[in-house]
Amino acid sequence: MAYWFSNRTISLCWVRLTESDCWSIIKQTVSIIICTMNRKPTIRRRSASGFTLIELLVVIAIIAILAGMLLPSLAKAKSKAQGVQCMNNTRQLLLAWRLYADDHRGVFAPNEDNPNGGWIRGNMNYSGGDPAGSNTNLQYLLDPQWAKLGPYTRSPQIYHCPADMSKSFGKKGPSRVRSIAMSQAIGPNLQGLATGRGGWLPAPTFKVYIKESDLTVPGPSLTWIFIDEHPDSINDGGFAVKMDAEEMIDWPAWYHNGAGGLAFADGHSEIKRWVDGRTKARVRFDIGNPDITRKTMPGNKDLYWFRERTSAWADGTPGGPTRKGG
Repeated sequence: MAYWFSNRTISLCWVRLTESDCWSIIKQTVSIIICTMNRKPTIRRRSASGFTLIELLVVIAIIAILAGMLLPSLAKAKSKAQGVQCMNNTRQLLLAWRLYADDHRGVFAPNEDNPNGGWIRGNMNYSGGDPAGSNTNLQYLLDPQWAKLGPYTRSPQIYHCPADMSKSFGKKGPSRVRSIAMSQAIGPNLQGLATGRGGWLPAPTFKVYIKESDLTVPGPSLTWIFIDEHPDSINDGGFAVKMDAEEMIDWPAWYHNGAGGLAFADGHSEIKRWVDGRTKARVRFDIGNPDITRKTMPGNKDLYWFRERTSAWADGTPGGPTRKGG
């Protein structure tokens, strides 16, 4: 919005403004108000100096318009800042995951699909967690008795996206300590074996990556490890992707202007914008949220994106919408 001030008139037209432009205009408007209120009376204006009612209403309207334009910008700026912090968190988790493998002859941290987990312990829910207290128990993130990555992370903050507003009892109670999950195509069971792993893919039709040398297809730069999970979807430490059907099992978060954070095996993190509206399920702070039940979603490009970056067929054929069985 461009503006021109003359003696007692204001002209407006719409153009794109940056956040700094809005602040500059507000400052100039306030300065004009102060100058006008302090000006001396003239012969033609014998009443006390100050605004007429019309002038005051115009100024109020301008400030309201500018504030309305500025507030969405501030909200987006906050979301971007949280996105940067989220990327930093998943990157640190990824570094811990790689250090663990270095210390264990290339074998990844365990990642069972149950409350025992391996890299963490406990199910997130809206009734305190399973086992009881898991929603707030930092030892289930840091104590190596329960959490194999704990000695490498040492900071509970990196397990939680700053944009996740979920509480231990939905909208009430203390904040839950974890909002991040690991791909169910990654990691062995607690005995270091592939037995029982990857049931949702399903394995053994599709690969489960137990050690570093397994990451051949789609390759480290295209294999995601950690993800922000939807607060109504998150439970154990794993995130399920169905490789042989257009079906959503677990749901990604979309905290960051319709996008969510992921970290990949090669060490990079990114904020992925989900392109299908069906992927961005409403947050209800309810574990029984009907929007995140297991659903078939024909043509969902986000599902194709996941399938191309989660696993591959056992014979090494890449997954995805155009591959066999895709």
